[in-house]
Amino acid sequence: MQSPMLENRAKKFVKPTMAGFTAAATQANWAGAANMAASMINMGGDATWPIVSATYVLVPKNPSDPARAANVLKFFDWAFKSGGAAADQLHYIALPASVQDQVRKKWTAITANGQAVWK
Repeated sequence: MQSPMLENRAKKFVKPTMAGFTAAATQANWAGAANMAASMINMGGDATWPIVSATYVLVPKNPSDPARAANVLKFFDWAFKSGGAAADQLHYIALPASVQDQVRKKWTAITANGQAVWK
């Protein structure tokens, strides 16, 4: 099956590539987006793929099972640090390192019984 070509914001027809997806993720305004739900649709750049979206995981701000929530966060921290090769094999892109750091900072707001779940 052939890959489609789409016209991007720069008026260039591009194929879907990992580099094009990464270019969109790098340009997104993660810090300014409510709940870090940054739009990556039709970002600038000659090679940028125009339709990119993130996958999100929701963790309660005050979980009823703090140990379970901590384990979920530990898993995603491990995935950020060690999951790049697996993401590549599955044709996903890793979040930029600066965005991963922003995510970890958001985790510090998750508390149970007045104690931070992520340390």
